[in-house]
Amino acid sequence: MKEEGYDDPQHSPYLAWLQALYCLFQQASRGGPLVFEGIADESFAPDHLADFPLTLQSPAFDFATHLLELMALGYNVESLENQAETGIQALTADDADGATDGALLRMIAEAVLAFERGLRPVNACQFARQAIPLRYRPSFDELDARLRAATF
Repeated sequence: MKEEGYDDPQHSPYLAWLQALYCLFQQASRGGPLVFEGIADESFAPDHLADFPLTLQSPAFDFATHLLELMALGYNVESLENQAETGIQALTADDADGATDGALLRMIAEAVLAFERGLRPVNACQFARQAIPLRYRPSFDELDARLRAATF
């Protein structure tokens, strides 16, 4: 049984991140990965992520923007994968109170890596959906509808 609020991007960081990444990937598909340059700057987030406020919370924001900036710099898939794994381990290793959602970080990494491997934005996000814990995971069709409705 899915938990209450899992399908609402205002309450589900998983859905908020997938929708935001989908929009960012759409922009990168049109303009190249340089659209990610400066993504961690204070001016970028309010303009591009305001509709997805749950994406502005650390450490997920810092983790995602780091991977996207590396993508803009031309890092290859293997290097991104290593950076993602190192980041997830570092962020979750000292988290005694369980405040860092390792599954959310893994989902973000899977989406970024799938997009870097050449999957279309919608497919990269559907691929990453598998990293969402079952109790929060939307169905393929639910996510597809949410992604197609997402815009900046």
